[in-house]
Amino acid sequence: MGGVEDRRDFNLVVQVWNATDGAPVPMANLGIGGPGLDTLWRFGLTTRTGYTRIADVPPGTYRMRISALGYKVLEQTYTMQPGVHDTLRIALDTLSVQPKPPR
Repeated sequence: MGGVEDRRDFNLVVQVWNATDGAPVPMANLGIGGPGLDTLWRFGLTTRTGYTRIADVPPGTYRMRISALGYKVLEQTYTMQPGVHDTLRIALDTLSVQPKPPR
Protein backbone atom coordinates (compact mmCIF):
# COMPACT_ATOMS: atom_id res chain seq x y z
CA MET A 1 0.00 0.00 0.00
CA GLY A 2 3.06 2.24 -0.08
CA GLY A 3 2.34 4.22 3.10
CA VAL A 4 -1.17 5.16 2.01
CA GLU A 5 -3.72 3.38 4.17
CA ASP A 6 -6.72 1.70 2.58
CA ARG A 7 -9.77 3.53 3.99
CA ARG A 8 -11.80 0.29 3.82
CA ASP A 9 -9.75 -0.84 6.84
CA PHE A 10 -11.61 1.78 8.84
CA ASN A 11 -15.18 0.59 8.22
CA LEU A 12 -16.74 -1.76 10.74
CA VAL A 13 -19.61 -3.70 9.10
CA VAL A 14 -21.89 -5.66 11.44
CA GLN A 15 -24.93 -7.86 10.86
CA VAL A 16 -27.17 -8.47 13.88
CA TRP A 17 -29.50 -11.46 13.80
CA ASN A 18 -31.90 -13.34 16.06
CA ALA A 19 -30.12 -16.28 17.72
CA THR A 20 -33.36 -18.31 17.79
CA ASP A 21 -34.56 -18.14 14.20
CA GLY A 22 -31.72 -16.45 12.27
CA ALA A 23 -33.88 -13.48 11.23
CA PRO A 24 -32.22 -10.07 10.91
CA VAL A 25 -32.69 -7.68 13.84
CA PRO A 26 -33.67 -4.22 12.53
CA MET A 27 -33.22 -1.10 14.65
CA ALA A 28 -30.51 -2.65 16.85
CA ASN A 29 -28.15 -0.09 18.43
CA LEU A 30 -24.44 -0.78 18.14
CA GLY A 31 -21.88 1.27 20.05
CA ILE A 32 -18.11 0.89 20.08
CA GLY A 33 -15.55 2.65 22.23
CA GLY A 34 -11.97 2.33 23.31
CA PRO A 35 -8.51 3.86 23.26
CA GLY A 36 -8.34 4.05 19.45
CA LEU A 37 -11.35 6.35 19.53
CA ASP A 38 -10.06 8.46 22.42
CA THR A 39 -12.62 6.60 24.58
CA LEU A 40 -15.47 8.31 22.70
CA TRP A 41 -18.22 6.01 21.54
CA ARG A 42 -19.37 5.70 17.95
CA PHE A 43 -22.80 4.38 17.13
CA GLY A 44 -24.70 2.61 14.37
CA LEU A 45 -28.31 1.52 13.89
CA THR A 46 -29.14 -1.62 11.91
CA THR A 47 -31.30 -1.52 8.80
CA ARG A 48 -34.27 -3.81 8.16
CA THR A 49 -31.75 -6.40 6.91
CA GLY A 50 -29.83 -6.24 10.21
CA TYR A 51 -26.75 -4.46 8.83
CA THR A 52 -24.95 -1.36 10.02
CA ARG A 53 -21.63 0.26 9.18
CA ILE A 54 -19.50 2.48 11.39
CA ALA A 55 -16.93 4.47 9.44
CA ASP A 56 -13.47 5.71 10.42
CA VAL A 57 -12.65 3.03 12.99
CA PRO A 58 -8.88 2.42 13.03
CA PRO A 59 -7.55 -1.08 13.70
CA GLY A 60 -7.47 -1.90 17.42
CA THR A 61 -9.45 -3.48 20.24
CA TYR A 62 -12.78 -1.94 21.21
CA ARG A 63 -15.62 -2.41 23.65
CA MET A 64 -18.83 -3.18 21.81
CA ARG A 65 -22.42 -2.96 23.08
CA ILE A 66 -25.41 -4.15 21.05
CA SER A 67 -29.02 -3.67 22.16
CA ALA A 68 -32.46 -3.98 20.59
CA LEU A 69 -36.00 -3.92 21.92
CA GLY A 70 -37.01 -7.44 22.96
CA TYR A 71 -33.43 -8.76 23.08
CA LYS A 72 -30.78 -9.21 25.75
CA VAL A 73 -28.01 -6.61 25.68
CA LEU A 74 -24.71 -8.03 24.45
CA GLU A 75 -21.37 -6.56 25.52
CA GLN A 76 -18.08 -7.88 24.20
CA THR A 77 -14.68 -6.80 22.95
CA TYR A 78 -13.77 -6.80 19.28
CA THR A 79 -10.36 -6.49 17.65
CA MET A 80 -10.41 -4.89 14.22
CA GLN A 81 -7.49 -6.16 12.16
CA PRO A 82 -5.86 -4.02 9.45
CA GLY A 83 -6.66 -5.25 5.95
CA VAL A 84 -9.55 -7.50 7.03
CA HIS A 85 -12.84 -6.80 5.25
CA ASP A 86 -15.19 -9.32 6.86
CA THR A 87 -18.65 -8.64 8.20
CA LEU A 88 -18.98 -9.28 11.92
CA ARG A 89 -22.09 -11.38 12.61
CA ILE A 90 -23.69 -10.93 16.04
CA ALA A 91 -26.50 -13.13 17.39
CA LEU A 92 -28.83 -11.65 20.00
CA ASP A 93 -30.90 -13.76 22.38
CA THR A 94 -34.51 -12.78 22.88
CA LEU A 95 -35.73 -11.64 26.27
CA SER A 96 -38.02 -13.92 28.14
CA VAL A 97 -40.83 -11.81 29.57
CA GLN A 98 -42.34 -13.08 32.79
CA PRO A 99 -45.86 -11.85 33.60
CA LYS A 100 -46.34 -10.23 36.98
CA PRO A 101 -48.22 -12.42 39.41
CA PRO A 102 -51.68 -11.11 40.37
CA ARG A 103 -51.91 -9.28 43.71
